[in-house]
Amino acid sequence: MIVQNTARFFTITFRKSLVFSKWSRFHTSYRQNQTSSIPQKYNKPPPIDLKSVRTNSAENPKEALPKPNKAAAIILLAVPAITFGLGVWQIKRREKKLSLIEFLEKRTKSDPVDLPTNIPDFEAFIKENEYKPFKCKGRFVHSKESLLTMRHDMTGDNRLPGGLVITPFALSNNPNMVILVNRGYVPYTHFSPVTRQQAQIEEEVEIQGLLRSNEPLNTFTPKNKPPLEWHYRDIYTMAEELGTVPIYIDAAESSSIKGGPRGGQTAIQLRNDHLTYLITWFKGSGGMPQAVNKPMVYVCGSCHKENEIKPKDPIRCIDCDHRILYKKRTKRLVVYDAR
Repeated sequence: MIVQNTARFFTITFRKSLVFSKWSRFHTSYRQNQTSSIPQKYNKPPPIDLKSVRTNSAENPKEALPKPNKAAAIILLAVPAITFGLGVWQIKRREKKLSLIEFLEKRTKSDPVDLPTNIPDFEAFIKENEYKPFKCKGRFVHSKESLLTMRHDMTGDNRLPGGLVITPFALSNNPNMVILVNRGYVPYTHFSPVTRQQAQIEEEVEIQGLLRSNEPLNTFTPKNKPPLEWHYRDIYTMAEELGTVPIYIDAAESSSIKGGPRGGQTAIQLRNDHLTYLITWFKGSGGMPQAVNKPMVYVCGSCHKENEIKPKDPIRCIDCDHRILYKKRTKRLVVYDAR
């Protein structure tokens, strides 16, 4: 029995080896036929020795790596320094702007003083005393009245477009000295002096106002066409056309006459965006701390308890261990899988 089993085992093993040898010979011949059927142009040797290339790369790894770009590295290092310097510069500019705003606020709210009648240098006087309140007595010369258009009411009482009434004003203590006074705003329906006849007074009055200089222009400001059409404040040209000295006073609201122009049209608006600029530059240099992620507040879907959940915290209610929560800031139900 043992002899028969042994003979059967060797017979089966021999047959398997015979089948494998036949399959290997068939596979070898098949591969040869497939290779021979490939066109000759694909069987050409490579134009370079790949082995030598790999060997050289392995032997000289420094030559295989790309050379660093020094100019790019210098630029990358210079950008944070430049942005940091711009941030420091914005700090200094912000300090100057705040001091200028404080100075103008104190000057405009100071007590008015008498306007001097003997001014040797008008340009220096205006530069030194701009926005300073003055008071003076005299009479309006309504026959030489002009309009500065188009303007809006700075006090906000009237929404209609209009203009500013510029009237020569002869001083009582020096009749030979005539100045320019911005009496205030009138809507376009009252451009004609006939519509405000009751305010065209001839008596002596006392006015108070701020001393002004020439108006800065922009690209969209139309040109003046003297002597009838004025769009911006050009003191020296207006004084020459109207026969006055180059002194221009913005009348205060307290100097307004009932039924006439509305005074108090001086707008002091200084933009102060330097804080935004310096934050932007410091962020670019990496000098500002990054914002800290605040925990989100979720409301439990079972007990309605508010839960503060930070990143990587398990999504579940602290009290009832419920696993369905929704954000407090929305009404949309947000379901998360428990971790």
